[in-house]
Amino acid sequence: MPRLSWRAGLTLGATGAVFASAALAQEPAPAPASVQDIRSAQVLLEGGVFLSQAEVEAAFARFGVDRPTDKKRPIPNAKAYWEQGAASFGQAEQGGRLGSGGSASQFRLGVDREVRPGVVVGGMAGAGVGTVSSGDLSSQSLAAHADLYAGVTHGPAFLRGLVGATTVDFDGLGQGPEDARCQGRAVSTGLRAASQVGGTLEVESLRITPAATLSLHANRLSGFDVKGDNGGLSFAERRAAAAIGTIRLTGAKTVRVAPNHNLDLEAFVGADEVVGFKADRLRARSDASEITAAVLGSPTGRGVVGGLGVGTSLAQGVEFKVNYDYGSRDGVSTRAGRARLGVSF
Repeated sequence: MPRLSWRAGLTLGATGAVFASAALAQEPAPAPASVQDIRSAQVLLEGGVFLSQAEVEAAFARFGVDRPTDKKRPIPNAKAYWEQGAASFGQAEQGGRLGSGGSASQFRLGVDREVRPGVVVGGMAGAGVGTVSSGDLSSQSLAAHADLYAGVTHGPAFLRGLVGATTVDFDGLGQGPEDARCQGRAVSTGLRAASQVGGTLEVESLRITPAATLSLHANRLSGFDVKGDNGGLSFAERRAAAAIGTIRLTGAKTVRVAPNHNLDLEAFVGADEVVGFKADRLRARSDASEITAAVLGSPTGRGVVGGLGVGTSLAQGVEFKVNYDYGSRDGVSTRAGRARLGVSF
C-alpha cells in the first residue's frame, strides 16, 4: 500500500542569464544491491514532480504583464513570449532519506490573450535538459511540458487556474560504484492542476500583491532495469501524488529613468511547502532476491524564499524581464531565476 507523509518539500526555480543549482552534500552508498542504494532511485520519482511544479510558477507569472489594447493590431490584447532559464531542486540527507538534487536548463514558448476585460487565457510549451543525482545514482534528464491556463480579475481580487502535463526521460542513468557501474533508462510522466488566489492593493505608487497557490501533481515512474557486467537490478513501476502550497507577498513599483523609459521593479518574500505526499513502496529485484524499502522520513521544504525582478520595454510592444530568487533550509540553498522576452501582436 502507498505510504502517506505530510511533511515534504520542494525547491524549484527557473533562470535565464543567471545560474540555478541545488547545494547538496551526500555520501555515496555502498553496494548496488543494498536497501540504501535502491533508496537513491527516489530522486527519479520526485524529480518529475519537482520539475512539473516549475511550470506552475512560470505560467502564473504571465498574469503580471501588460497587454496593449491597440485595436489596429492583428490580435488585440495578445502577447507571445519566449523564456530561457533553468529549474533546480534539492533535498538534504536526514532521517531515512538520502540527499538528492537536480537541475535543468529550460526554454518555453507561449501565447496568451485578454479575451475580455479581466479575463486572460493562454498556453505554453517547454523543454529542458539537465541532470539528477542521489547517492550512487545519477542520470541525464530530457523533459517536455505543456500547459493551458486562465485567470479572472475582478476589482483588486484575482483567481487563476492551470492544467498541464510533463514527461521526463531519464536517459544515461547510472547506479553503483564507478568500477561496477550499472546503466539503464526510466521515464516519468505526470499531470498537474493548480489554482491561485490573491489580490493587488495600491499604496501610493507601490503595488502590493499577496497570493496563495495550491498545486496537485500525479506522477508515474516506469519500471526500469539497471544492468552491468556483474548483474544489476530491476525496479518496479511506481506512482506518487503531491500537494504543494506556496505563498507570496510581492511589492512592485514603476520607476521613470528617462522621459520615455520606465523600469518595473519588484521584490517578494514567501514560502513553499509540500503539504501532502503519497508514494508507492520502492521495490527492486536482483538475480538472487527481491529488495523492498520504505523511503523513511519526509522531504524538507524550500523554507522562506525571497526574490527580486526587473523589467523594461525594449521597443513598442516588446518587453524584457528577469527574476531572481534565493531560498535556504536545512543546509540546502537554492538560487533560481527566469528571463522572458514578450512580444505583442
